[in-house]
Amino acid sequence: MKLVRLDIEQQRAQLDIDIVQARLHVEMPDRRMQIEQKPPEMTATSENPEVTLDMDSFKANIGLKTYEQLTAMAAVNAQSDATQGIKDIVNQAKSIGDVTSRGNEVGRWMKNQMLEAQDPDMGHSPVPPGALKMYGKPGMHEIEFSDYELSIDWVGANTPEIYVEPPSSVNVELSTQPELNITVSEVEIPASSGRHLNTEA
Repeated sequence: MKLVRLDIEQQRAQLDIDIVQARLHVEMPDRRMQIEQKPPEMTATSENPEVTLDMDSFKANIGLKTYEQLTAMAAVNAQSDATQGIKDIVNQAKSIGDVTSRGNEVGRWMKNQMLEAQDPDMGHSPVPPGALKMYGKPGMHEIEFSDYELSIDWVGANTPEIYVEPPSSVNVELSTQPELNITVSEVEIPASSGRHLNTEA
């Protein structure tokens, strides 16, 4: 026995959905303080004093002798006076220290000194008053200090930076196409076989 059979094959469509969620980024840049400073500086300015001698009158008074010559003459006179003074002291010591003499030697020596003729001092000087003229210029020393400088600046803006990466997106794709197939086929059914039972009583 033959039967007709209807075969139906159906394939459903399949959707692939890819969802990307948006991601929010917040960046806060650091704000830093920049300090610049300049220490004080000292500036010193100095000018040495100056002395100028006008020795024209002095040279005219000494017969055009130089200062070195006068110094040499003064040194010789001083040495001579010192030598004579030492001799006088030695002689005085010998006279006073003589034990063979009688009387008051100290008093006698002092009397002789007082009665000794002295050359009067007329007040004459090898350098007359006003012979030397001196012109001077005072020195100068000036110190200046520069001010201390301090500068404070803020570098960088203290504002947040907000951006979205990646952006939100939805991607829909049809991965499987819908299909419907209908076919007709014949099926062979074998005849029934077996024992026949009589169900009647």
